[in-house]
Amino acid sequence: MRQSPSMLKENEYDLYCSSCGNSYIDDGYRITCTICQNKEIKSILEFRPRYQPEIDYKYSNLARYRNFLPFTGEINDEIVYITTQKSKSFASKYGFNNLYFTYTGYNEDLGIASPTCSFKDFEAFGVLNRLKSYDISRPLLLSSAGNTARAIAYYAAKIHYPVIIIVPNNSRQYLWLPHENGLFDNVTKYVKIFFVNQPGNFNDTAKLANLLGAHLDDEVLSEGGYFNIGRTCALGICALSFFDQTGIFPNHFVQA
Repeated sequence: MRQSPSMLKENEYDLYCSSCGNSYIDDGYRITCTICQNKEIKSILEFRPRYQPEIDYKYSNLARYRNFLPFTGEINDEIVYITTQKSKSFASKYGFNNLYFTYTGYNEDLGIASPTCSFKDFEAFGVLNRLKSYDISRPLLLSSAGNTARAIAYYAAKIHYPVIIIVPNNSRQYLWLPHENGLFDNVTKYVKIFFVNQPGNFNDTAKLANLLGAHLDDEVLSEGGYFNIGRTCALGICALSFFDQTGIFPNHFVQA
């Protein structure tokens, strides 16, 4: 059985490259395999725990999936991000006997309240908690067309982590945030957003982020998109929620 979250050590898991078989001890921000990068091979690192991960039923919400995530330290989060429920009318209409839906976002009837109303909250939760748990303080640099920017801005402000986000100017309307006491002051302090003027698009923001990253070098950290294991592991919580609810693995799993 794994230790309690407050007793975790950073060497309890490895980052494994399935392309070449090399493994790394996590430093909180590694997003690539050095060997494959030198050979210009794109590979996504895998989270490989050195223990048998289990859902920790002593905890609620996302903290109960702590053993499946590349973090050290505690997770304190009272927000309900996700729920899995058995389908009734849809399953009956289309001939399914055992169909479940896993919901994320915001829906009062389902009891879920992701603060920025999209699955990008999982990604922000995963990426920023990973950095914070390793006591990293260098600003995180990323580009986004809207939802990711909103989620990262919210969570960075909540945990006091500095971020720089490049966004197309025509996505400005998507950068709303919930009204919470003290949130605006924290956004002002920790979140810097730059807009690419029209006809700017996501590709333009990605190019600008790359140029800034090259210019600032070691002063910032590139978020890395889906090469960031904090993102991929956090998105895997959707599958964990199904197992948490049913106690079985699905015969077929579709994640949109």
